[in-house]
Amino acid sequence: MLSITLEEKQMKIMSQENDQFCRLNVGFSMENEIQPKYQLDPDKFITAFVSRGPNNQIYSLRETIFMAIALNRTLILPPFFKHDRGDPTSNGSNTAVRADSSHFDERCPKRVSNWIRKIFRAQVICPFGENPPRLQATQEAMNLPVNFNTQNICEDKTQTDKIVPNREQIDEAYGENHEREKDLAIRRVLRMNSQGMVQRLFEKEEGTKCAGTGFPYESVQLMHLVRHPTEDGAIARDIVQHTERPKHIKRIVERFIRKYGGEKESPHFMAVHWRYDEKDWKEEQCKRRPDFKICEDFEIMRDSEKLSDEIEAYLSSLEEEFDFIYIAAPPSEISLIEGVGKSFARKGLIPIVSQVEMDQLMREEFEDSCGEKFESLRFEIMSMLESEICVNAPVFYYSIMSSYSMNIQQERFNRPKSATRFNGELFGDARYAQIH
Repeated sequence: MLSITLEEKQMKIMSQENDQFCRLNVGFSMENEIQPKYQLDPDKFITAFVSRGPNNQIYSLRETIFMAIALNRTLILPPFFKHDRGDPTSNGSNTAVRADSSHFDERCPKRVSNWIRKIFRAQVICPFGENPPRLQATQEAMNLPVNFNTQNICEDKTQTDKIVPNREQIDEAYGENHEREKDLAIRRVLRMNSQGMVQRLFEKEEGTKCAGTGFPYESVQLMHLVRHPTEDGAIARDIVQHTERPKHIKRIVERFIRKYGGEKESPHFMAVHWRYDEKDWKEEQCKRRPDFKICEDFEIMRDSEKLSDEIEAYLSSLEEEFDFIYIAAPPSEISLIEGVGKSFARKGLIPIVSQVEMDQLMREEFEDSCGEKFESLRFEIMSMLESEICVNAPVFYYSIMSSYSMNIQQERFNRPKSATRFNGELFGDARYAQIH
C-alpha cells in the first residue's frame, strides 16, 4: 500500500507542475521507506540470467524470487531484454534494458572469478542461440569483472558439470517415486514445487556469495503452487501479486474497459490470447493437439469472414452475453482481427477490438509528453496493456504452451470470480476447456 501511495502522490505533484509530465519517467528510491515482508540474508545474493521474450523473462523473474526466499538470499534484479520478434526497436535481442544494477559490483566485491560457475542450473543454456550472448550482456550490465568468458560456457563443459545437482541430491529432493521428475532433473530441467525441494537441491552451494539461476523457466512450478492453500502457495501468490504492471498501465486499461463497456460499472467482456501466426499455431497449439478444428482447416485463420462466422457461432451457443471482445494479437495478425471486427460491425454484433483501438489511448497518454522515450518503449507498453486487459477480463481464453498465457493465468488465480477457458473453444473445441 505504501508504494501505491507514494507513486500516486508523486505523480499528482509532478502533473500539477508540468502538464507534459511523462509518467514513464517516474522513478525514486523507497529504500528507507519500507520493510520487506521476507527478511533475507543481506550478505548473500542471487540474480538470474533471463532468456527469450518479455513474458518468459517475467516468468523467470518470478521463479527466481521464489528461489531467493527458499535459499535465504537477497535478490538482485536482473537486466531485461527487448524481444526481437515483432519489435523493431529491439536492435537485436542482446541489449540489456529495464534494470539498474550498477551497484552489483559493490555488493559482490573482490574476486568473483567463480561467479559464473556457481549458477543454480535451472534450464539448459546452450540450445538457444541468444543465451550465450545474454550471459555476456548480463555480465556487462552488472559491471561484473570479466574473469570468465561467458561465450565459451557451452564449449567448456568442465565448468558447467560442477554446478548441476548430482543424483544423490536429486533423490533426496524428490524422495521415493517421482521418477519422471527425477529424469527431468537429471537432464538439467529441474521441476521444483516447494521451498524444501529448492533448499535440498541447492543449499549446499554456500561457498558463493553471489549466485545466479541459469534461465529458469517452469523450474519452480508456480502454476502448481499458486493454486495450493499452503505456505509455499501463499509465497507464490505474493510473488505474482507484486510483479504485476505499473499503475499508469492499469489506469489506461481501466479507461479502455469503461469506453468499450458502455461506461458500465462492471462490463462483461472476453479477452482472447491469439498465437503469433499460422506457423506458431502449427508448431505449438496443433503439434500438441492435432485434432483442433482450426488445425484441420487453417483457412479459418486466413479468412476473416470464416473466422467471424466461427466466433459468431460460438457466441450463439453460450448462455451469456458480452459487451465486447478484446483479441490480444501481434502486429502481424492485426489485419485479420480488424477484418473480423468489421464483419461483426456489418452484422450488428458486439465490438471486436484489439491493439488498434488500444493504441489510440496509449498515444494520448504518452506520445506528446514522452516523445522519443515513448517511441523506444511503445511495443513493450502495448504488451503490458494487453496483458493487463487479459488479466482483468471476466472471461479469458488462453493459448497452450505460452508464457504469455501462463503469466496471465497466474495472476487470474488471485481473481477467483473470473473464468479461464481454452481459446480452441472458439472453434468448437470445448472438450479442451480445462485450465492448462
